[in-house]
Amino acid sequence: MENRLADVSTIYHSALNLFPYWTSKELEKWKQAYLDTIKKTLLSDSLPDFYHLLCHFTAKLDDGHTMIYLPKEFKTDLVYPVMFNMIENQLVIVKTTEEYQHYLYLPIKKVNGLSVSDFLTEINSKFWFSNGVVSLYYYQNYLFFFHLNQLLIEFSSNDSLVLSPQNKETVVWVQERMNKEIVIETDAIIIIKEKNKILIKLNHFLEQEIVTVFYQYMNLYKESDEIIFDLRGNMGGNSGIANDICAAFFEETFETELSFYQVLDAQRYASGTQLYYKRDIIDDNDYTQTLTHQYFVEEIDKETVPKNKGQLLNKPVTIIQNRQTYSSAENFVMNFYNRPNTRIIGTYSAGSTGQPALIPLETGGTFMVTAKGVRIPNGRVIA
Repeated sequence: MENRLADVSTIYHSALNLFPYWTSKELEKWKQAYLDTIKKTLLSDSLPDFYHLLCHFTAKLDDGHTMIYLPKEFKTDLVYPVMFNMIENQLVIVKTTEEYQHYLYLPIKKVNGLSVSDFLTEINSKFWFSNGVVSLYYYQNYLFFFHLNQLLIEFSSNDSLVLSPQNKETVVWVQERMNKEIVIETDAIIIIKEKNKILIKLNHFLEQEIVTVFYQYMNLYKESDEIIFDLRGNMGGNSGIANDICAAFFEETFETELSFYQVLDAQRYASGTQLYYKRDIIDDNDYTQTLTHQYFVEEIDKETVPKNKGQLLNKPVTIIQNRQTYSSAENFVMNFYNRPNTRIIGTYSAGSTGQPALIPLETGGTFMVTAKGVRIPNGRVIA
């Protein structure tokens, strides 16, 4: 129990000192969530029950880069042979094995007895309130944590499907077939030639190899009329890798993001506490403002990659995004906001990028919390 209480306190105080989006109202809500979680922890039974509490607790910050990673002992090689997504406000299966492919894209009515609305509310309450699509993505990585024995799916057509977990090494997903001229296909990047246009599907930015593959086909891009980047479902990785690809479309240094983060000043804090106890100070606002030991540093980050710059400077570009265009994938899109000859289409993106810190917990898990906040260079919130 001591370790559990210590972990709740670690999460509370780490967020206070690192999270870059605090307001007075949010600080009050966070304190209350902390006190509520302490009480519930004292009544918690098993370690999995405790981690469900922690997921609820960290979700109160309503941030796409703030969440709980589970202890290794919870993890398993078992998965369910379906992947969910939201299409036109309907929960559907978008990926499965050959055995269940006739259930693809059928509207779902219930999951394990919960209506779709209640099901999504439960998921959002443990991941990210403001983006159910990203919450759904993380939920599917944690399916073993939520549904250990079976998954019951009921469809609007009154069909139903009962699934048991399978070893993920044995699951063979049905791949969508494309009647297109595929130039190259890897896990990270797919390049397709369609008449005089080039479609580049970027699946993630986790490996430097994606940059190498992209630049191998520069002559093909130069001969094309337009380049279309598809970043739907791209959950990010490393923004430096994203910037390396973007560099081909800019001649000089280009702005990437407006970043901000907390600075903890021990001397300022000490001075504040001393002033607080001086009897000749009357104004409570002075107390509060002086006692605050944090302030934010804000700057516009820029990128220059001389090796690759400007090779596609005037090439027309279209970027397709959706609510699962997330993290460094959003950085990629942001880089093009002020570039001429560019259009961005699709829904809003996820709305969360930045640099998270990873805080180890005594009970074996990890608390991830955003430490560097990010906005568009003009100050607008990402969307």
